[in-house]
Order: sequence, then structure tokens, then C-alpha cells
Amino acid sequence: MNTKKLKQLVLDLAIHGKLVPQDPNDEPASELLKRIKEERAKSAKGQKCKFVDEEYIPFIAPNGWIWCTMDEVAFVTKLAGFEYSDYIANNLIEKDGIPLFKGKNIQDGHIVYEFEAFIPEHVSDELYRSQITKKCLLTPYVGTIGNIGIHDREGKFHLGSNVGKIEIYNGDSIFLKEEYLWYFLRSIVGYSELTKNKKATAQESISIDAIRDVFIPLPPLSEQRRIVAEVEKWFGIIDQLESNEADLRKSIEQTKKKVLDLAIHGKLVPQDPNDEPASELLKRIVETRGRASNISKGKKSAISSEEIDEVPFEVPEGWVWCKVTDILSKITDGTHHSPTNLSQGEYMYITAKNIKPHGVDLTDVTYVDKATHDEIYARCNPEFGDILYIKDGATTGIACINNLKEPFSLLSSVALLKPSKFVDAEFLLRYLQSSFCYSSVRETMKGVGITRITLKLIGEWFIPLPPLSEQRRIVAKIEEVFGELDRMLEMIG
Repeated sequence: MNTKKLKQLVLDLAIHGKLVPQDPNDEPASELLKRIKEERAKSAKGQKCKFVDEEYIPFIAPNGWIWCTMDEVAFVTKLAGFEYSDYIANNLIEKDGIPLFKGKNIQDGHIVYEFEAFIPEHVSDELYRSQITKKCLLTPYVGTIGNIGIHDREGKFHLGSNVGKIEIYNGDSIFLKEEYLWYFLRSIVGYSELTKNKKATAQESISIDAIRDVFIPLPPLSEQRRIVAEVEKWFGIIDQLESNEADLRKSIEQTKKKVLDLAIHGKLVPQDPNDEPASELLKRIVETRGRASNISKGKKSAISSEEIDEVPFEVPEGWVWCKVTDILSKITDGTHHSPTNLSQGEYMYITAKNIKPHGVDLTDVTYVDKATHDEIYARCNPEFGDILYIKDGATTGIACINNLKEPFSLLSSVALLKPSKFVDAEFLLRYLQSSFCYSSVRETMKGVGITRITLKLIGEWFIPLPPLSEQRRIVAKIEEVFGELDRMLEMIG
């Protein structure tokens, strides 16, 4: 669910006069604008004013509304360069003064009242034009354009660099609600108006004069109030949906972890007494290797005959504890010598950044030449269906089934695990993705700078092995449950 788009839809309806019904008994906005101009005349004597060019209005406003410019309804200003250099730069203090607003004080449409710099009160009073003493809108005009907040605290404050103020000519009355103007400027049309004269510089910026030239669809005051109340109501509902969505996403991820936990404990699907025990399975793996085995359920390693002093947890009848290396035909890693990377070439060069839980991601993949590939592939030959496991760095523990059919080269940060033909690779993958295995791995990581785990350590991990038929049933059930959970995620966007 895209809650940002939902909010933009609400704002779009609001500024077009479609969110709340018009009331023919409301005083027309044209009369409202006359009174605003009277207040402007008191404050901005003799100053020229920008007016709307009807040819360029964004849309036809409803009956009772009127288009106006920001310059007609608000005093827009900034801290002048000379004010900073001549008055503020040499009078900055760390506390006990008038706080200076900077761009960082406006975040996500809200004012952050944590200040780094102050000036003496007498300096602020002298620069009354850029002083803030009443409710207004504050906006950066360099950097994050459109990140506008409403200042509504008592006391004296002052504009710092790159922050403009929009102070509505309300006088002792209210003619234009700051909240309505705030919502308009946050709409797509409002942002378009705000940036229509944007400067083509490396850092996004607009002039104060450009802010004065913003066209505003002005509704009657009563309708402004109804619009603000309705927007706030819908935003509250959307925020709740967003919160619920976040909770749902978290619950789905927790459910997936629980499913894997049940799976490796033998509690996800019922056991079938007719299944060949996993101990027999291990004997066949040994036979294919031409090695002898001494298997003791739950107490010995299937291949090495080393005793397991303490099993991590009890497993069902027919299962057996063994080591990861016991069920692999091969375990190795990629090259330990970073070869020359090419943007194009014959063979892909896969590193940790390409390993994702769903498979190998070819975004930003690089290549190596044939000679380099042949040298790497002679020792590390990933094939379709093998397991790739990140063993170095911050993403250690991420594993996937190789979904690529063409040969490629691997870097040493990725381990290659080739499961025996008597083991379901998907079951081994799900074990590696379980919280039990992942947390155990992270606890044993070592290294200075870049932490890692060794191939030897991976091979020594204990794994609870079910009969092959049960492995397949477990994998099928995981895919079924995960599929339903993923569909739920798709529904919420």
C-alpha cells in the first residue's frame, strides 16, 4: 500500500475543491482577498505586488474560490546576505539568545526546535524584517525544496541562512489558514508552483521572488477550515493504515521465521513411519564417497565419528544430527585474488553483492575474461541448483540456490556448497536461512575490520537431517505457506 500516493490523492482532491462540498452561503474568497490586501497595504506600504496571470493558472477553481499569488497574501522574505555578514556572523553565541533557524530545523514537513546557533536579542530586534515573532511557514530555498513546516511557538526566533519565511497577512483576524496553505504547498500542484522557476544549479534552489510568484487557489475561509479538518481526518486514517501495514509486514516476517523454526524441529509436517530413516540416507552418502561410517543417532557425527557432546535440540524419530560437511559432495569458495573486473565480457563475476535470498541478482554484475574464469572455475564450479552462501562481511549468512544455468566465477566472499544427491538442496537452504542457524553463525564470526567465517567452520556446523521424503514435504509446506504470506505482502503493496 503506497500511503504517500494516498495522501497526495487526498491533497489533490482538497485543492481542487472536491474533498468537501462547497457551501453557497460561504462568503466568496474574492471578498476575503480584499481584506487580505487591506492588511498587506498596512504592512507593505508602497511595495509592488505580483498578480496572477490567468493564462497560466493550473486549473479552473470552483465557484466562490479565487486564484491569487503568494505575494498578495503573505510577506515572504529571507535573511539578506548583508544581514548575515554585517550583523550575525560576528555575533553568534552558543546559548541564551535568539535561536537561528537553519534548513535542518525543517524535516519531513515539521519544525525541529533544536538549535545550534543563537544571536543576542538586540541584534535580532535590529533585523526585524528577518525576525520571527508570529505564526508562519518556514521553507528551505536551497536543497530540499518543498520541505515546508509551520512555526507556531511564542517568543522570538530568527531566520538563518537558506531559510525563508511565509508570513500571512492575517492581522488580528484569520483570512488564510496557514494549515490550508501548508497542505496546498505539499500537493503536487503546489510543489509544481513552488518549483516552476527553479534554478538550474548543482544544488536545487529557488529564489524568494519565485516563492512570491506561487499561484494559490484560495477558498472561502469556512471552506478552508472544512478542508483542513477533512485532510487531517484522512491523514490520520492513512497514518493508521501505514502503522498497521508496518505491523503486518513485521508479523509476516516473524511468521516466516517461525515456520522455518518449526521446519528444522520436525514440527511443520507429520512424520511418516514408512520413510527411510535419515541414518540410512547418510550411509548411502558415505557409500557414494567410498568411505566408512559409524552412525549413532543424536550422539555421533555421521562421517567423522566424533561425539557430539550436546545436541542443540531433540529431533523426531527417523531424523539424525550430522555435520554440514557430511551431506555435501563439495564445499569451497571463490577466488582469493580479485581479478580485473570488466563491464562486459564472456563470464560473469559474482560477488557477495549479487547474492540475495531469492537467487543471484545480476544488478551491476561485472565480468572476467576466459583465462581468468577457467582458472577460478577449475577449483570452484557453481552449477544450477548449488547453494551460494555469503561468508564474509556485513551480509554474512545470506544464502540462495543458484538460479543461473550458465557458468560464472565466484569471489572468495561467497562459499559454494554442493549438496549430495541424497539431500534436498532447498531443505539445506531453509536450514541455513533459519534463525537458529543465522544467529549461531553471527555469534561465531571473527576478524578485524571485515568479519568472516571459514569453510572449515561451515562444514563443522550441526544440522538436523530428516528422511529425504520428509525433507521434500517440509520444503513443499514452506513454499505453500511462504506463497500465501507473500501474496498478503503484495496486497498491501
